[in-house]
Amino acid sequence: MSWNHRCRQVEIDALFVAQTSGKPHLFLVEAKVSQRLQSGASQAQAGVPPLALRASVPHYLPIVPVYVRAMAAEDGAHFCVCECRWNYDDTAEPAIGDLRPAHVERIVLPGYGRTR
Repeated sequence: MSWNHRCRQVEIDALFVAQTSGKPHLFLVEAKVSQRLQSGASQAQAGVPPLALRASVPHYLPIVPVYVRAMAAEDGAHFCVCECRWNYDDTAEPAIGDLRPAHVERIVLPGYGRTR
């Protein structure tokens, strides 16, 4: 398999296959580190890599974009995780505007990353 890069570079932070409801799914993770939770570009950041890979991934394998933002806080490390799903008809081509949050969770690791 080869991927030809023609325009802007697409970076993937993590890529793995896991079972969801008894079927394999390709999870594609976009991760960022910041001091505060920001909104706006996360949908585009999570949506571009799956669109770039769609032609190289078998049609039976759904791509699940996951956006993770890690933040250091006094009480520990906070991870905001947003698992997304495409909201489009299988006969159409997906677009970034079709990406919707499916599951959002905040995970805190108390004491982790705290500076003294």
